[in-house]
Amino acid sequence: MIKVLKAGFHTSIQDKGRIGFASIGVPVSVAIDSYAADLANYMLNNSLDAAVLEIMFGGCSLQFLSATFICISGANFSPKINDKSIPLNSRIKVTENDILSFGKINYGARCYVSVKGGFLNQEVLKSRSFYKNITPKPLLEKDDVLEIETFKNALEMPNSSLKVVN
Repeated sequence: MIKVLKAGFHTSIQDKGRIGFASIGVPVSVAIDSYAADLANYMLNNSLDAAVLEIMFGGCSLQFLSATFICISGANFSPKINDKSIPLNSRIKVTENDILSFGKINYGARCYVSVKGGFLNQEVLKSRSFYKNITPKPLLEKDDVLEIETFKNALEMPNSSLKVVN
């Protein structure tokens, strides 16, 4: 689980979208930068269909209530875990109570955060993507809790033998 400490300007969960519902007026609702979202999932050996966080202009902070791996791709908003800078496009191990935060905007408008196994929020019309009037909420808010796969320790995590940056 992940708790939203600060939601930022425009933070939502996105995936490959709702395909096949345009005839009834439902938009696709997809990650804007599909390349960055795919890269974040690829780095964790997730399905490219796995849901990711889409963060616009940073300003977001999250507390991990369980251990996992993450990858951040796309825009560089000076990501940090527990106030220590972390690189983009890398597999990062996070442990219980770690805090991921974003600061100065170095470049770009949207970054994507993937977690091992993807975000597990409710599917609506075959997608986990947030969209106004389609899903219960269009954006994340302070104190929201996001469901993810839980692991007791790093040894239990799939593909944990890959290089880990701490």
